[in-house]
Amino acid sequence: MRALGLYLKQLENTLHHLIHTQAPLIEKACSTYQEALNQKGTLFFKADSHLICHQFKLSGNPGFFRYLDENLSVENAETLLASPNVYTHLGYYTYPNIPLFFVNQKGATSVWLQGGMENNRIALKDKRVVIDQGWESGDAVLSLPGYDIRIIPESGIIQNCLFWELNLQLIKLTGDNLNP
Repeated sequence: MRALGLYLKQLENTLHHLIHTQAPLIEKACSTYQEALNQKGTLFFKADSHLICHQFKLSGNPGFFRYLDENLSVENAETLLASPNVYTHLGYYTYPNIPLFFVNQKGATSVWLQGGMENNRIALKDKRVVIDQGWESGDAVLSLPGYDIRIIPESGIIQNCLFWELNLQLIKLTGDNLNP
């Protein structure tokens, strides 16, 4: 039970970090999303995560975001990342080259939900929001005696919390639930 307690304490600390340091950026992201929706734009969501894709299939998903299960190519990014659309990337301390190019060179509007940022801060230009997920590179929480790799990552839990927080804030802003 000690391991579970340590894991839950770390999750609590990370969620506390999100609430107290990232709330203004979450609000900014949701304002950006609302503006795009008001202009009939699409909110694209790409995740380098093995858990978040399942959230899009749940009956409670309000349907604000269109999940991108394919990688962006230069050809489809030209269309998908055009104004008034917004690209959201949920990831781990790396930034995919094609959306990064369209954000920095073409001025695409984007929201980045990134973890492990202590080693790889990124310079994005004006039309973006970067939310720090609060976990460090490697993101596993517990050490086992005699085992040289930390275990039980927190990233998937934090990413799901962020996804649902964005949806909740959008419901509050728009007064809408696209999938009742």
